[in-house]
Amino acid sequence: MLLDAVRKYDIDLAESFMIGDRAKDVEAGRRAGCRTIFIEQDYQESRPEPPADFTTRSLLDASQWILTAAKEIAP
Repeated sequence: MLLDAVRKYDIDLAESFMIGDRAKDVEAGRRAGCRTIFIEQDYQESRPEPPADFTTRSLLDASQWILTAAKEIAP
């Protein structure tokens, strides 16, 4: 699904962010070459290993981190 979106919308994965609340979401983003964000939800399952680039409990915090990180990779 992620790779379909890349082709359809011409997405640059190296400049993209993958946000998820499961370890498999972070792993998918990592494998795709994205920066990763883990939204902690206290699920009774393993956390991403290795950890995401950023971990938080809030989508607002995640969006603020993205804005800061995007400034670092902007031309």
